[in-house]
Amino acid sequence: MSLDVYLRLRAARARRAQPRAARRHVHLSHRPLVVVGYHLAGEPGAPVALRYGTRPDAWRTLLVAEPRDRTLRFAQLAEFGADLARHLAHFANRAEADDDDTTCVDAPQILVPNPATAHWLTDLLGRSLRFHEDEALALTGAHLTFFGTRRVIPGSSLVLAATDLLTTHWVTGQTPAEDASLATVLAWVDPPPGKDAVEAAVDAETLPPAGPVSDPRWDRRTWQPLVGEYGRARESGAGEAAAVAELREAVEAELTPAWQGVWTARDLVAMLPEAAHVPVRWHDDRREWTRHLDRVAAGAAHVAIRMDQLRSYRFLHELEQRTLRLARQMALDDPLLLAAQVAAGDALAGEVVGRDCTHRITLPTGRKGLRPLLRLRPAIGFDRPLGTELRWSDNQAVLVTVTDVDPDGTVTLMVVKGACQSVARAEEILPPPGAPMILISLDDTWYPDTLPEELPWTPHPAEVEA
Repeated sequence: MSLDVYLRLRAARARRAQPRAARRHVHLSHRPLVVVGYHLAGEPGAPVALRYGTRPDAWRTLLVAEPRDRTLRFAQLAEFGADLARHLAHFANRAEADDDDTTCVDAPQILVPNPATAHWLTDLLGRSLRFHEDEALALTGAHLTFFGTRRVIPGSSLVLAATDLLTTHWVTGQTPAEDASLATVLAWVDPPPGKDAVEAAVDAETLPPAGPVSDPRWDRRTWQPLVGEYGRARESGAGEAAAVAELREAVEAELTPAWQGVWTARDLVAMLPEAAHVPVRWHDDRREWTRHLDRVAAGAAHVAIRMDQLRSYRFLHELEQRTLRLARQMALDDPLLLAAQVAAGDALAGEVVGRDCTHRITLPTGRKGLRPLLRLRPAIGFDRPLGTELRWSDNQAVLVTVTDVDPDGTVTLMVVKGACQSVARAEEILPPPGAPMILISLDDTWYPDTLPEELPWTPHPAEVEA
């Protein structure tokens, strides 16, 4: 049984979410832009309403009274784009960067209720706007597309979904599919007084969806009749303002739970201490944001409609490298996640029962080289093959390889890097017998994307045309 399954069963029994992480593994901006909204059912390019703002008690709601009217739709999106541009302008300052005066000192952050809303806002709306003939709308599309490209990068904090924030740091007692509901996840993590998580989650199921698709029953009973009234008022030229006010009141009531839920999720995660590697990853985000601003200033903020073979290969390579690096950084920063790695067999934890700091081997050059040995009695059986490379969690410069496993499970490790300078140095660095030791097998080495002779997993352009 994996640790994740165990925690889910434990949460179900305790009727309360269980901590998955002891540290906060994302950067949280002091001034995030929270966006919630709905689009027309079956037509993501037609927004019904957008509510956004940088404070929980202050927001603006843009309403498209008739989403199928392209003139009304783009007029409201133009207002959103103007507000977005004003917000982004606060993050262009490069004057006081700590380590590089060409990098912005801060970057914007967008918070949404769930990944579906993030995809709709940054990918679908961004794609529909970035080729628009109106320059301001095209710029809005370029900004949204930039956030969309960073959204899929492991470790990036430029776009965060509230459901992902919660499930990264807590495990609920419901199924992963049910974790897609912001209201029910919040009920498990922070149930109201007097109720356990199960009772709170049942109550939360009656709340309006967090978007980007609205409740079909609300569409049929409330939204469609009001849109019909607006259409008749618009044709007659009388009562249009009253019809819009009724639509706005209905939309505000539906979007309020999602709006409040995003801010609540942010506050819950903000109470956790920040993990050590978060500032490093946020620096990457700030650097990419700076590059985006440079491309916008040069009139070169263009995104290819479809990746070619070379870009596909390099993008997949980057995702693989960043995924491995993020998993290792999170495990090294967080004792709970490190325990999960041990339980999964990706890390070795135990007690040092022997140490030989004078051990030497014959190197390929023919000379003798110092390679200290450690013997570790594991807390959990370690079944990785001989030759597996591990790094010491307390000193990541120390790299060891598994050279032998005794019948009783004791693992012999040979130090190949980080403590091979001298015997005295090895005795100073390596833990003595009786000391606990944890080693992790995930490696965050950044390998160059050297191109292979063929890229067999992507079709050749000629094949696509054929």
